[in-house]
Amino acid sequence: HYDPITLAKGAQCLVTGHSGAGKTTLLAALAGLLPVQGAIIIDGQDITRMGERQRDAFRGRCIGIVHQGLHLVKSLTLLENVLLAAYAAGSKGMEKRARDLLAA
Repeated sequence: HYDPITLAKGAQCLVTGHSGAGKTTLLAALAGLLPVQGAIIIDGQDITRMGERQRDAFRGRCIGIVHQGLHLVKSLTLLENVLLAAYAAGSKGMEKRARDLLAA
């Protein structure tokens, strides 16, 4: 039995531990990429009760994943690579924001 972890909206949490402690597994579960026992409630929605498509759509709208290594599609420009996740999630009108982020 584990005590629940609750974070306020916009709060940050640092996950630390030695190699093999389960940090990556925890983050993958929080992103809905691994099956878990229990509930993972994000913004009032239990992602463990969602179907795969619904969870994928939720992840695309609400969860950002930044990998340790750089993963770019070589045939795309930098801007297109930055916009790729937004396109996949069906978000439109993100080009100005992406350009501003790249400029910063």
